Amino acid sequence: MKKNKNRILRTITAGILALAMMPMSGCHHEPQQPDRIFNITVIVKDLNSTYWNPVQQACDDLKAEYGDTVNITFTGPDEESAEKQIPVIEKAIADKVDAIVLAACDPEAENETLAKATAAGIPIITIDSDVTYEGKASYVGTMNETAGKSAARYAADLLDNEGTIGIIYHGSASTASERRDGFLEQIQSGSAPEQELAAGAGAKQNNSLPVPAEDAELETLEDGTPVTPPAQPIPAEEEVPAGLYSNIKIAEVLDGESDWSVSKDQAMKLIQEDHVDLIFATNRKGVWGACEAVNDLISSGELQQGQVKIVGFDYFENDGRDAGMYLSKDILNTTIIQNPYNMGYLGVRYAVELANGSPIPTKVDTGAILVTKDNINDADIQFLISN
Repeated sequence: MKKNKNRILRTITAGILALAMMPMSGCHHEPQQPDRIFNITVIVKDLNSTYWNPVQQACDDLKAEYGDTVNITFTGPDEESAEKQIPVIEKAIADKVDAIVLAACDPEAENETLAKATAAGIPIITIDSDVTYEGKASYVGTMNETAGKSAARYAADLLDNEGTIGIIYHGSASTASERRDGFLEQIQSGSAPEQELAAGAGAKQNNSLPVPAEDAELETLEDGTPVTPPAQPIPAEEEVPAGLYSNIKIAEVLDGESDWSVSKDQAMKLIQEDHVDLIFATNRKGVWGACEAVNDLISSGELQQGQVKIVGFDYFENDGRDAGMYLSKDILNTTIIQNPYNMGYLGVRYAVELANGSPIPTKVDTGAILVTKDNINDADIQFLISN
């Protein structure tokens, strides 16, 4: 039953082919069996981070589906660092793998190493975090700029379009700049984004686009029952008149260095020195740090409950404290969760198809969802949080 559920959720939330530049070979229930044995290496940012557990689960599921025809190696450095990730990429090149699926620690620092992979005939598919290297074959992950814009609109609504916002981003990762810049662009332009993230719809609706009809092949369950394709994206509202956000001020944009304690210090600065009304944090460690800061200041009496709001990105868990707890305490107002399982599953599946000579899309949107205390217990959201 769990395997069936995984397949259903993959189909519903996959966000297949947002902005695809090439036709895909078809989205079959069972993956295309290769003509020979392929070796695929999946390299994540940090083996010690639980965020990558769903990616590893996707690799395990695909091993079962492909059988002996595909060998999948799940690896990465022991901490998030481009310097430490580069030797892992170089090892995959030396092993002469058939494709590399990479969650890059830095959008540019690894480009020279990736060029070596291309020269060796090894295709690169990025997941979660993209690179500027033009030789990559595809990016599979969240459309982070769009998500950042939606976060900005949600933040503006929380503030009734008036107040001061501080931003904590997470270092040099492409996701950090895309979410930060999308948020800033939305506030500064005052216009509606192309799409809105789903709020309260669980994984059955997201900011993904469905497969074009001419390329679509519906997946089915084991009993032959067709699975509903991804829902149409929620249409954007009418364009917001310029100046709607003119009463919102951006105080500072600070680097939390993808470290929760640094992010906590930055949040303290934003609150105590800049007197912000809301903090936007671009990753789970930033959200964690901001929540800890606000919680401490409420406990000490320096802040009132709800005085400083938090809009975040990703779900964090640590020593009994997690995003759900802070949502229930009205310290965290919302956080945007992604679908790393789909990133891993589709990233590897497309890597095999590419190695097997089939065309793949150059960009695949795996979706993102706004989570609040009102929808966190929805089954689909719980599935994404717990897997």
